[in-house]
Amino acid sequence: MQLIIALVIAICLFPTMTLAAIAELTGQRATATQCLNSDSCAVAYPGNVTSGDLLVVGGNTYDTGGTTGYTVTDTVGTSYTVFNCTALTGNPNATPFIAVGVAAATGANTVTVNPTLDASANEIIFGIGEFSGTATAGILDVDGGSSTGSSTTPSDGLTTITANSVILGLVGFQTSSTVTPGGSYTEISESQGSLNGFNFVNRMATTAQAYTVDWTLGTTQAWSACTVSIKPLSSARRRMAPLVFQ
Repeated sequence: MQLIIALVIAICLFPTMTLAAIAELTGQRATATQCLNSDSCAVAYPGNVTSGDLLVVGGNTYDTGGTTGYTVTDTVGTSYTVFNCTALTGNPNATPFIAVGVAAATGANTVTVNPTLDASANEIIFGIGEFSGTATAGILDVDGGSSTGSSTTPSDGLTTITANSVILGLVGFQTSSTVTPGGSYTEISESQGSLNGFNFVNRMATTAQAYTVDWTLGTTQAWSACTVSIKPLSSARRRMAPLVFQ
């Protein structure tokens, strides 16, 4: 009996709060209609986003002058960090990208991507997604950088630091082609079009270790891939006031 009482007291004194794992809200995926000869491009989430959720954006843009970066904004006031893949410079120029931010409010949301390029000669296309269970501050686990090549087997690697993070990966290419993510990865969005094709994927990384994000293209061509990982919400412990027995 004393042992049972001791266990009950221990549970009361040191309760553990287990938070839900990261999960993609698959009903929130959307892909923009390609925008031609435009300064920017926009697409709306199918449903309301939730404050504190991770919002992700990934796509590709081509322009004769070359894209040096992106500004990503939305209607709920989210602050986005943009990660550019290495630019493709041959047909003419394209810069794939990933952007991430924590939803600043709950509600209907439209995301706008504004590349720094010549509006008279560009094509912009991208997709969006939403995840619950991610960190809400200091969210970046690892920036995996970018890899380039010319083949049917694009890939980029990173080594996660935090267990149970989510990996985001994107490959961009410039010749119309089928594209298939590696078996461990789930597609968020894609375009198989010419000049600014892309495929945007994710994977839950339960163990902190090295991962390779990979794809298969239908034709040999130049490609550029980049990766990032985002931390989960931390589990929390809290100490309650001591119990007093009289």
